[in-house]
Amino acid sequence: MSERKIDRRVKYTKSVLKDAIISLLETKPISKITIKELCEVADINRGTFYAHYSDQYDLLSQIGVELMSDVDSYLTSIEKYDKNTHSDELDSRIFSVISACFEYIHENRKTIKILISDNCGYDIQKEAANWIRNRKMEDLEKVDYMDENAKNFTYSYVASGTIGIIREWLNTDNNISSSEIAEYVYRMIRDGINGFRVKAANK
Repeated sequence: MSERKIDRRVKYTKSVLKDAIISLLETKPISKITIKELCEVADINRGTFYAHYSDQYDLLSQIGVELMSDVDSYLTSIEKYDKNTHSDELDSRIFSVISACFEYIHENRKTIKILISDNCGYDIQKEAANWIRNRKMEDLEKVDYMDENAKNFTYSYVASGTIGIIREWLNTDNNISSSEIAEYVYRMIRDGINGFRVKAANK
């Protein structure tokens, strides 16, 4: 069998397993989902499942990791994340990144809604925090009026606060657009950073 056919089979297998676990998580917690159920819904055998994942938690974790990677790729593809932006354009750059993230969330809302639900034992909030730290919010690193403690607290605030907003947005029946939600989050981050600006100016 050619490598191309093997690659297509692997992609297909991972795709149907992802769809299967997302479907099952709509009605039950991850702890109640069995490998047998997953294989039946995906219409594959157990051997094929174990060729790619150790258990249902491993499958879910890899979906989360891929989600963070997709967000990075999305930001790059729409060219809203320009690494050459100067620090005096911090506000506009942060808003561009936040807007792009919420556009992605809107386009993938079904999967993300499940990943941040109570049925999902996978801690996507930690994954989001790691994503922020790995990127190190590069523009924020340039800010000289915030010490390391302030930056670390800001990372945590952005991760946990944004997850809460996303959960509320996706779980309630509202007509709020992704751009409106991005504006809310942007204002919170901007006002927090401005607080440090004022503090530094008054020293």
